[in-house]
Amino acid sequence: MKLLCLPTCRLEDIHIRAGMDGILRLDAKTVGGAEELSAALCERDGTVLCRQSVPIREGQAQLQMRLEQPQLWSAERPYLYELSLQLIKGKRVTENCRQMVGFRT
Repeated sequence: MKLLCLPTCRLEDIHIRAGMDGILRLDAKTVGGAEELSAALCERDGTVLCRQSVPIREGQAQLQMRLEQPQLWSAERPYLYELSLQLIKGKRVTENCRQMVGFRT
């Protein structure tokens, strides 16, 4: 059995799609009244490639980022990027989330 302590203002669900065209689409569902979702797509070494912030409306946020010439993920060359997400309420970050993402067909 595992007991988790979650913040009241948090990400409830995320859906990420990253295609070989370099477009990353993210749909997020939140609870607790967060006002903004901030996302940064980074290389393995932490270099930020693109960053975007979007407002959260009725617990939902959608964003789209474009990466020029992404290194594609394949079984032979499984290249992954790190997507860092932050939920913001007022001036305070209420949750940080990191997800590895591969661009593929």
